[in-house]
Amino acid sequence: MLPAHQAFDSCVGPDQIILFWVGLDETMDELRLLPQEYVDAGDRVAVRLRHFGRGKGSGAEIDTELYHQVTTFEDGVITRFDYVETWDEALELAGARQ
Repeated sequence: MLPAHQAFDSCVGPDQIILFWVGLDETMDELRLLPQEYVDAGDRVAVRLRHFGRGKGSGAEIDTELYHQVTTFEDGVITRFDYVETWDEALELAGARQ
């Protein structure tokens, strides 16, 4: 599940994931996703992310929370990342609604 503005980022498997990161490298001079908060809900972890970056060529800067991540684990291995627009959605998806 991806926010509408991130739908183009959907990928499955190692080759698509590598292609995603290569694409980011081609468009951004700098990009940092800094975790602001974690909530461990067992097999899922919600991560509140803040995005900092600068566009390649344009120099446009970002400093915002674009989306948040929910990581799913099976037997200690990451099997899925989901991205949602709000922190409440991340907590709900992780099963950690506070």
